[in-house]
Amino acid sequence: MLNINLLPIAERKAIRLEQWRRLLVFLSILLGIVLIFASVLLLPSFLPMFFEQRELQRFIKLEDENYKKLKIDQTVKEVKSLNGRLASIKSFIQTSSQTSMLIEEIKQMAGPNISIRQINLSDGGAVSISGTALGRKELLLFEDELKKSGHFDKISSPLSDIIRGAASFTIQGLLRVK
Repeated sequence: MLNINLLPIAERKAIRLEQWRRLLVFLSILLGIVLIFASVLLLPSFLPMFFEQRELQRFIKLEDENYKKLKIDQTVKEVKSLNGRLASIKSFIQTSSQTSMLIEEIKQMAGPNISIRQINLSDGGAVSISGTALGRKELLLFEDELKKSGHFDKISSPLSDIIRGAASFTIQGLLRVK
């Protein structure tokens, strides 16, 4: 098949222009429909996010101003310093000293029949334990317990304390160096 257009050149151009115009109208209507459809779907989620973003930026600006006014960075440094001090105090408190453990052991060795009044520890390792005992037997048992404990190199009590029996006593000793 052969297509021959017998129209004059001016009318042929007018037809081509009309075809291009219709194509442009169709494309612009199609673009308008796509834009309207997209705006209907996107605007309900975009507008609240836009306003929320503006409010968040304002909030961040206010927070920065408050941070500077309240000198929070200085306060944070002070809190960290105090936390470090508290941690060192806490670790010191949690680890009991050997002296307190020794005193607790001596109190346990004493038992119910012996009342310890005073325990003196000197820098040289000399120990002096004074108190009262119900009887001579309890005092001698307590002295034996102290010797068996392994904490002392030598333990001695005055002979007068042992002879008196149920009375006050003083036991002298020397701590064993470990």
